[in-house]
Amino acid sequence: MNKPTQHLLQELTARQGENFQVWNEIVERSPAQDIYYRPAYALAYESAEATEANALVLQSGQVKVLLPLMARSWRDSKNEPVDDAFSPYGYGGWLQFEGPPLTESEDLWGILSQLQDWAKSKGIVCCVLRLHPLLPQTIAFEKLMAREKNQDIFVTPGSVTCAVDLSQWDEGGDRPKGMGRRRRSYLNKTRRELRLVIRDGRECVESASKELEIFRQMYDADMRRLDAPEVLRFDVEYFQSLARGLGKEFMLMLAYAGEEIVGGVIILTGPEFGHYHLSASNELGRQLRAATFLIVAGAKEARNRGCGWLHLGGGISPGDSLFEFKSSFGGQTFQYYTVTVVADSDRYEKLQNDRNVPWPYALSLELRRQTAVVVNAKSALEPVVGIGAGGHARVVMEVLI
Repeated sequence: MNKPTQHLLQELTARQGENFQVWNEIVERSPAQDIYYRPAYALAYESAEATEANALVLQSGQVKVLLPLMARSWRDSKNEPVDDAFSPYGYGGWLQFEGPPLTESEDLWGILSQLQDWAKSKGIVCCVLRLHPLLPQTIAFEKLMAREKNQDIFVTPGSVTCAVDLSQWDEGGDRPKGMGRRRRSYLNKTRRELRLVIRDGRECVESASKELEIFRQMYDADMRRLDAPEVLRFDVEYFQSLARGLGKEFMLMLAYAGEEIVGGVIILTGPEFGHYHLSASNELGRQLRAATFLIVAGAKEARNRGCGWLHLGGGISPGDSLFEFKSSFGGQTFQYYTVTVVADSDRYEKLQNDRNVPWPYALSLELRRQTAVVVNAKSALEPVVGIGAGGHARVVMEVLI
């Protein structure tokens, strides 16, 4: 069979008004209008990750995809410039908006090969795609990885993630079905002691309320207390940009004990999925287990908005403390993967041997070889190597539990 015709249709920049609109319209006409594909989401991360928010519109055969990317420029230990690109932080990958399902290896190979060619033309060392665990993206790799042999395009397993099926609801207890006994007990207690306030992004930005700033300061205090990595620390502009850009799709949920805010979470919602994004609590909030109260409230509000799932995100591996915490809400498990497309093999290998490089080059070549996998249905239930997210997961675990 001949390879399908490949086309780079557009390069979009989130900061250009016309490009922003085109990007947003593509998301709105796609079957999966998830928040991770929105230009406003990518734009918020520019300051957080010192990057530039872009998107490629690619075509292979009849398949068209939108591929959000954060372009990054930095210098290695020899002060030589490095350019690379990756999906915005979270779970995104590609967004297919035209054509048959991207499960045929020819179409997927065409998309990835085209991305590789584009990266070479731009002098980019590699592109890393953070795949979406709740969408059938990894299924498309079964035929591809079995058939195509290319050491410069490989798949790496990350953490297992957990999502609550919001169609399975305990109406009597007003909570997700399957919650653990101890978690139900905590919930009942917190509902007697805490009061819920919900603000959308417009209210956070436009009202005279200081609640978003109080949450930001609480979050910053948590990160400092836990000595969290820089990737988990965000400035004022990040919170304001995310709230302003996402509007109704941004929810700040606050737990009040009397007149004091003791905890909060940010939930991002789309037509199908709600995503648990950031959380924070003070000492009293941790004592009152505000996180339990807020996650259940977030699940309920996401359900009211029509979402089928609330994605709580990942632990390090099945069975660890963070995974047990998230599973206690009755969630199901999903496997998270990244796909690395290397455009400059020699430079990529040299960067892997540099001790002072950021993700993804800090991942050793040997570990890469050990964890490159052929995706299959069983892998979501098996222990995996936590790559790049282990420290982050431990920080989140201490905030939540």
